[in-house]
Amino acid sequence: MTKPLQSSSIAAPGFFGLNTQESGITLDSGFALQATNCVIDKFGRLGARKGWQFLAEDTGVDLKGMHRFVDIDATEYFGAWSDDSFYIYSGGALNPVTYSGSQSITTGGWQAVTLNDRAYLFQGGYEPLYFDTVSSAIKDMSQALSTATVTITSNSTTATVTHSSHGFSSGDEITISGANEAVFNGTFTITVSDANTYTYTMSNSNSNNPATGTITAAWYHDVPPEANVALSAYGRLWVANTATNKTTVYWSDLLDGSDWSSGTAGSLDISSVLVYGNDEIVGLGAHNGFLIVFCKQNIIIFGDSDTAKTYLDPSTLQLVEVISGVGCIARDSIVNTGGDILFLSESGLRSLGRVIQEKSAPMRELSKNVRDDLVQFLEGETNADIKAIYSERYAFYLLAFPSTNKVYCFDMRGPLQDGSARVTVWDNMNFTSWLAFDGVVYMTHEDGLAQYFGHQDNGSSYRMTYFTNYFDLGDASVSKILKRLSITVIGAVGQNFVVKSGFDYSDIYQSYSLDVRQGTIYEYGANAPSETIGKYGLTTATPSVSQTSTTITNEDTDPDEHFTVDFQLTQDAVYNVPLLVYLDADGYYYHQNDTVYDGSGNVTTPGTRTETTLYVKAIDFAAEYSGGVLVDTIRIAASGSGNVMQLGFEADVNGGALSIQKMDIYVKQGRIL
Repeated sequence: MTKPLQSSSIAAPGFFGLNTQESGITLDSGFALQATNCVIDKFGRLGARKGWQFLAEDTGVDLKGMHRFVDIDATEYFGAWSDDSFYIYSGGALNPVTYSGSQSITTGGWQAVTLNDRAYLFQGGYEPLYFDTVSSAIKDMSQALSTATVTITSNSTTATVTHSSHGFSSGDEITISGANEAVFNGTFTITVSDANTYTYTMSNSNSNNPATGTITAAWYHDVPPEANVALSAYGRLWVANTATNKTTVYWSDLLDGSDWSSGTAGSLDISSVLVYGNDEIVGLGAHNGFLIVFCKQNIIIFGDSDTAKTYLDPSTLQLVEVISGVGCIARDSIVNTGGDILFLSESGLRSLGRVIQEKSAPMRELSKNVRDDLVQFLEGETNADIKAIYSERYAFYLLAFPSTNKVYCFDMRGPLQDGSARVTVWDNMNFTSWLAFDGVVYMTHEDGLAQYFGHQDNGSSYRMTYFTNYFDLGDASVSKILKRLSITVIGAVGQNFVVKSGFDYSDIYQSYSLDVRQGTIYEYGANAPSETIGKYGLTTATPSVSQTSTTITNEDTDPDEHFTVDFQLTQDAVYNVPLLVYLDADGYYYHQNDTVYDGSGNVTTPGTRTETTLYVKAIDFAAEYSGGVLVDTIRIAASGSGNVMQLGFEADVNGGALSIQKMDIYVKQGRIL
């Protein structure tokens, strides 16, 4: 009698992410041995990551970092820098910014922070910089003026200034302006009387007493520490790691990032509390009212001894905890996710919350499932070049290794059972820094500024790869004869992909080339009529002279959703062909006959399109991260035999989303070994 087919399903392929640490034969079917250029979406599907495109392309600009800054007037500045130049991104271009300081700047390893209407940049070996919004220039901190409103009385040629908690010393210089009596105005050397007053000598006496007008005192501060580490938190700047002092934390005056010598400014040497005394500060963090000092082999946590305060006050600073034996090796890997702080240690990615919980127990890192591979990448990297960001929009933490163009993507929606994170790997991501805000992920590149967007890498396809772990269907002693595969995929019509099958740990695979075919539209599990779009409200539209100026609206406000629609133009027959349209927050683009036309009108279209009505048909429709998806289940007559199996999925992603919903395997049992 013919033996019946034995079936097995992988309901959520790759949902647990990569696991290259354990034996492939013992892994749960949800793990993957390869997951390249993939993400795990909120529905538990393993799918292609998004691609990227330039926002401002400038060949050879070689950007190294960026910072977003909003001033008190709500004016937004998006700054970027290379090793020796500074830029503001606006109007779709990188606009050069003048550096008016006196330093010779040759490296771009700045850490940028914002405090009280001013952006600052810190880098070891350089005097800190700031962005002057008035002159739109980058300046040395020694050029930064602080101001205060004061009152002045006079006795003959001696002017007495009342300036609360001024923090000056005799011999300092101040500049007085705004007095209606000109004799009071100018730059003077002062003599300190007490903590709130000082005097200076005028050229002539003045009959008015006190001076009238809105009088301002302006002064330059001492140059701040040339620190490599900076943090803006609790109303002040905190910096550390200078060329001559690796264990002291410095802080500015309250709400004044340019004042490091007066008011409540101060410093603290932490060397006495380090368990591993030969250590240095690598980075700083702030979380839940605590100041976290990350060293290479220690983590020091400070809090406020006055529990009634709603902020951290250096005058009542107290040591809360010292965690020894674990630390941070890369400044720019420290990222606050809102509920936790993530950082890179010698052994992999760690969560501060878990480190605190497990300090007296065996440590477990978030990257446990890829530990050895990640550590190997670390050996070939310069720690200062390692970058990381957290995107709340996508719920992932990206850890980038520029030397190898690799990015580890950690899904932070929820941990696995052992506390580790789901992880995938991205390749060909040659970006030097990353930034996430307002739901958008930005990247700096040697040729400009880019964003995480669409499903092409700046107009080119990229390779998505997924391979299962090895599995034996419950009995390694029985040979299996593969008869059929069933793959459920979600994606755009016409997307090509390859399914692979292999046996007994061989790297020789049987390949099956397939395409996503026209499938069924599902709206939260229910069939929708093929002639309608349902809730998304796509309607007819009347284009202008150029087809690319047409707008097709939808009711969903999610800016990251995009749709593909097959439609025709009711005009000359030459144009009555399907066009694949992608609708995004910034408009849409379409492609026809493998040529891409964007919505800006910059690309010449094939012929002149006269005014006509554009009728939209819901023939082919896909919406990523939404309920409406195009699902296609493809059955494959397969072959091959062996005791242990492995399946693979590869696709050159080129414009549309693609994900794997399910894999079904059908085999017949062969002989028992």
